[in-house]
Amino acid sequence: MRSTFKVLFYLKKSRLTADGYPVMCRITVNGTQTAFSCKMTVPAECWDMAGNRPKKSKSPRIIEINDYLDDIENRLKKHYRLLCEKTDYVTAQRVKDAYHGFGDDNKTLLEAYDYRLQQVQQDIGIGHKQSTYDKLSNERRCLESFLKDKYREDMLLKELDSEFIETYYQWMLGVRGYNATTAFGRIQSLKCVLYIAVAKHWVSHHPFLEFHCRPAPAERTRLTDDEICRLMALDLRYHRQRAIRDMFIFCCFTGLAYADLRNLRYRDIIVNEAGVPCIYAKREKTGTEYRIQLLPIPLQLIEQYRGYPGKLSEDRIFPVKDRNSMITTLKKLAARAGIDKNLSTHVGRHTFATTLTLAKDVPLKTVSVMLGHKHITTTEIYAKITASKMKNDMSRLEEHLSDTFTLQQEAQPPKPYKSYYVKKGA
Repeated sequence: MRSTFKVLFYLKKSRLTADGYPVMCRITVNGTQTAFSCKMTVPAECWDMAGNRPKKSKSPRIIEINDYLDDIENRLKKHYRLLCEKTDYVTAQRVKDAYHGFGDDNKTLLEAYDYRLQQVQQDIGIGHKQSTYDKLSNERRCLESFLKDKYREDMLLKELDSEFIETYYQWMLGVRGYNATTAFGRIQSLKCVLYIAVAKHWVSHHPFLEFHCRPAPAERTRLTDDEICRLMALDLRYHRQRAIRDMFIFCCFTGLAYADLRNLRYRDIIVNEAGVPCIYAKREKTGTEYRIQLLPIPLQLIEQYRGYPGKLSEDRIFPVKDRNSMITTLKKLAARAGIDKNLSTHVGRHTFATTLTLAKDVPLKTVSVMLGHKHITTTEIYAKITASKMKNDMSRLEEHLSDTFTLQQEAQPPKPYKSYYVKKGA
């Protein structure tokens, strides 16, 4: 049976822009059809409906567009012929994929990354956020810089090996000066792109599966009870400094992250069935619900900032501004309070999780619900036992057990024995 192939250009009349209508390309193969945007626009009066092309003109712009459409058609024809040589099963979608480089044996690493970016972009507002796309775009630029620095050009997927990923990891640590956590995150994103490449048969195997670089969990900065008190006791002249200090203290007593503090509204404060005011909301980062019973200090701060000027909207509780400006001010406040730690809203979150809850015997499950963690294993990162807490816990245990258990004394006490225990630091 003879295969049929046709390319048709047309205007997408349902989407008018300031420069005209988008030009689309429709591919027809053996009764199957698909279309894609040619990434250009043409005014309706310049389009030849019969010829399915821009009208002949001496305009440099129109000439350029016609040349570009000729190039698209010629490239599609080429991919169609190559597919026919390889297989009897040729569809419009397969020709389109070949044109865009999908399924090509010579597909490059950056092309695979661009495909992943396209997937995320199309899913913004559905399964992904704009911030996810921005993060991937930044990681793609980092990868491109590495390729130019080390190889002067893009790499074919089939040329990738474990040495490549090791070199990239060390380059991020050395040349870019990233910490291990950041470098690890970008390696994981790249691994995800390669999983897609394997699934799409752009590469026969995943070249980075054997590479492992997970860094040790970083020590999470938190404030002590004394440091919280010193920060709260600061006598501040400027309204903005007091507001930022108070918002940080609010994070210390609620565990809110920056985005959740910014989004917090009066409607999120609900009196529960026990008659206690709580925050009921969803985390901006994960969409997970969290519930926080409000202590007296955060309740006082909520009332204190009613009617405060400079809020993003009147229904918001706090006048949260730019994250970086908050961090800059918090550094100055920490210095005034004699605190040698880099403060941020996330330090407030860590302080709530450790100093104000877990260290004071609040159950792990309760803390997990208040922090809005999807998995309790995330909360367990905070559950490090300090020496002082262990001492207090074991003292209470000793008091409890002494009333229950008694060691029977021998008539003749045993001979003294040499102690093999030494004091720590001796």
